[in-house]
Amino acid sequence: MADDTSLIGRIQNAFMSATNEVVVTAANINFDFSMVKYEAPPEYRGISEALTSTRRQQAEAGEIHITARRLGALFEGTCPPTPKLIATYGTRATEIARTAAHSKSLDASNWIFSAYTGIDATSLWAAATSKKAALPVHLLACLLARAWEEGEATSLWVELVTERRKEIVAELEAREEMPFAHMSAAAQADITREQLAKWDASARAWLRTADSVMNLQHKQLLLIIKNISLPVNEETITYRSIISAWTSALSTMEKVIEGGPHVVRDGAVLLALSSWHLYADMIVVGEPNGSTEVTMSDPLVRSSGILTLGFSGSGVHEKNGVYWSLSLAHHKFYGRPVTKTGHVDGLSTRLTFLEFQQTIIGAILSHWRIPVGDTAEALGFLLHLGRHMLRDCSPSDHGHRWIESLTVPIIEYFNDEANGTAAIMLGRRREILIPNNQDGNVDRHLFGLRDVPTLFKMIPDVRGCIEFIKRLTITVPGLRDREPVIAYLEQGNWHFEPLFELSSTMKQSQSKRPRKTRTRRGGSKSLFERQRTQLTRLHDAKRFAFYFGDADVAALFISETIPSPSSSISEISYSHIPPPSIKYSDLKWLMDHELLTPETLRRTIFDTHSSVIETLVQVALGTKLYSGLPEDGATISSQVLLSPFRPRALEPIRVSLHHNEQDERFDPHMTFHRNLKPDQYVKYSISLIAYFETGKDLLGGESSETFGRLLGACIGDSIYIPRKIILDPYDQAETSQRFTRLLGNIGKPGLTLLTCPRQPDSRDNATSNWRQCSAPYDGVPEDMFRQTTLHLSLTEWSSPLWGSSAVGERDSNGIHAEAVVSVRDAGRWVADIDPFRALQTEHITTLNSQQSCSHLKKVRGRPLPHMKTIATWDQVLDCDEGLIVVKAHNNWVGRLAVVSVLSHHCKLRQKRIVICPGSESVCWECVRLTSNLNLNQNQNLIFVY
Repeated sequence: MADDTSLIGRIQNAFMSATNEVVVTAANINFDFSMVKYEAPPEYRGISEALTSTRRQQAEAGEIHITARRLGALFEGTCPPTPKLIATYGTRATEIARTAAHSKSLDASNWIFSAYTGIDATSLWAAATSKKAALPVHLLACLLARAWEEGEATSLWVELVTERRKEIVAELEAREEMPFAHMSAAAQADITREQLAKWDASARAWLRTADSVMNLQHKQLLLIIKNISLPVNEETITYRSIISAWTSALSTMEKVIEGGPHVVRDGAVLLALSSWHLYADMIVVGEPNGSTEVTMSDPLVRSSGILTLGFSGSGVHEKNGVYWSLSLAHHKFYGRPVTKTGHVDGLSTRLTFLEFQQTIIGAILSHWRIPVGDTAEALGFLLHLGRHMLRDCSPSDHGHRWIESLTVPIIEYFNDEANGTAAIMLGRRREILIPNNQDGNVDRHLFGLRDVPTLFKMIPDVRGCIEFIKRLTITVPGLRDREPVIAYLEQGNWHFEPLFELSSTMKQSQSKRPRKTRTRRGGSKSLFERQRTQLTRLHDAKRFAFYFGDADVAALFISETIPSPSSSISEISYSHIPPPSIKYSDLKWLMDHELLTPETLRRTIFDTHSSVIETLVQVALGTKLYSGLPEDGATISSQVLLSPFRPRALEPIRVSLHHNEQDERFDPHMTFHRNLKPDQYVKYSISLIAYFETGKDLLGGESSETFGRLLGACIGDSIYIPRKIILDPYDQAETSQRFTRLLGNIGKPGLTLLTCPRQPDSRDNATSNWRQCSAPYDGVPEDMFRQTTLHLSLTEWSSPLWGSSAVGERDSNGIHAEAVVSVRDAGRWVADIDPFRALQTEHITTLNSQQSCSHLKKVRGRPLPHMKTIATWDQVLDCDEGLIVVKAHNNWVGRLAVVSVLSHHCKLRQKRIVICPGSESVCWECVRLTSNLNLNQNQNLIFVY
């Protein structure tokens, strides 16, 4: 921001050379007006209720409030007043905030991420509580966040601020009057790139949440936008282009909301519709069937406010949707300004995991060159094939998971063809998802099932091959006149069988016909050479040429005439009969008649090692690693569709794809899972999550040890964390290594990977506490740690995460940050913990549930001999020896904190931590009689109860 520093100096010099009145005003330049808070307009006040107290404080008095006030003052007067739009947008934003606030989130106010869960409307509320000029700037932030990626949008903000300050300098030097706040915003401290990145990140998170709430309307709008081709504007100077698009969008939307019709001539208003979640009715003209009325039925937009826009037709366009080409002067450290193009089109929406799976299926169809008109029939066959292969698989047999990658998205396609068709067709346009094989060849069509030699080798006996030949050839016109003969190999000898009734001459000549043979692999004999597939009947000079089948198994031959030596070439006439093609119905017939068994199909298809099989296996592994996240609302960036689906997170699967033929139940991705350590599993899971979130491989180079200390990852409006740390420690064993998604973020741009310190710290016990002895345990379940809270903070250490495309750019794709989780007791610091790592230590065990216990109540609650209880954090840190009970009953946050502190910081040696059921009462008599615990008083057992 060196340019800003010189501009600020010029502005302040201009103040000093101005009139006395201006000088007097400038004397107050050190007054930081940006800290002033205004009352939000009434339409926006409901947003505050949906924010956490931390976000509300940041928006009203924190750094992002300062950014909102300074940007609002800096750009005040550059756009037209639009009071109706501002009020209407506030109403819609409040609706979205209240709806999102009821979505799945964690209902705990004392947990690690409590301050960061829920919607991120921080920048919006900051604008609403600033001067009204800041609200249009928030709308501009949404426009830029919709069309541009994070680093690009930040670079555009830097340019906007720099150029606006230049304008103010010019106005001051021309002795033009301007508001004090206007001058003060330009003359005070610069707005840093980091502040602008956070401003963009908050707007971007808000868009993600709003898109999910307004999902139906948003997708309907994008279906229209993707069929047009419109630039935002034709302005070539970046600053002027952005200001022009912003002011045009504001004034047009003001008009449309009030009921004025508008003819769309550029993409600015369409960009505004998608960014501000206000939906006008439209008339699309120029479609093949004439004009089409699109009714969006938005109650906040008058029905007379209709947009009329042209349809681009089905031709190929250089750019689709709304596009915006700008020169970015602040994007790279080195080189001239780079020209980039932002888009709003069909790919502007994120994908669900199901839509991604269906897109993969569409890419496979395109990879196999299946015509678009055959899409439904091909999918029907693939579903039949998949179900047939799964027929004899038990639910516990994991060897079929790659087949489910084929069947599940197709089943959902037929359940909802409207949405399924869009995803399948998207995949057809993204064939790049399925790369060619290493030799550069395209995979064989339908796993090679239309390749006759491959197919015949799968049919268990030669009679099945003969029946299949008859099915395909017996109705071929003109074939009867060619005396067709089936030759087949059975029990090491060749036999001949007419397709139709043969003449007596033919029958008599069969025994005279010589057999041309050659040795095959394994010692079997071939009837003829592959390149000259023919039989010759000598007595009538007839030759039988290969027509259809497999020359090594069973084949059909038809007669041809051998020309005499005196014949000229022109006298030789061969009437060609095209061989039959194998249809989907023929393959279904083979399966339905048990000529293709499920096991044979699974084995043969998998053995092809094709790129299609590799993709299906990787999707199956991704399904396992991504388990539960689609239900939590996780979505996938459309950027993953721009390159082959080969994320580094799934790279080890390629080793497993070398099939072990001795293992009939071999399943590569389950073999992969069995060999993973917990931190490796976490690494691959979070790496895949990051890949799906960003479309970039950002975490493949991080060490597995790093992921052993993982706390979570944050991006957009999502926080991804190990599921173990949002459950009672007693329940964590059932979750394995699964992740979960929470609505929220920590306010950082891009992806933030959070890991805990290697050695968390704790407070020193005061020597005055040594008299605090453990009391005898009374058997009463109660919570003595109800004032325990968990808090998240970041240290100053961080390291950028660079995708390969971001090298040389000013902004990385995210950061790897060190996060500290602190345990506090009534606000007083106790210790720092790494809860995920703590729960994986070997000295932790769980007590079996005792719901079926039949002991009397007085026996059930009777403590074991020598049991003592501790009820303070000092006692937890400096725990007594023997049988100890920590009372934190029915308080999962307190129990998580206790187990973590005991695991990391308890000074007791050779301890064993026993986690009791979280809300059940414990029968200590059952513990004594049935548990495998050594209850000798000389053993150090700590029951967390």
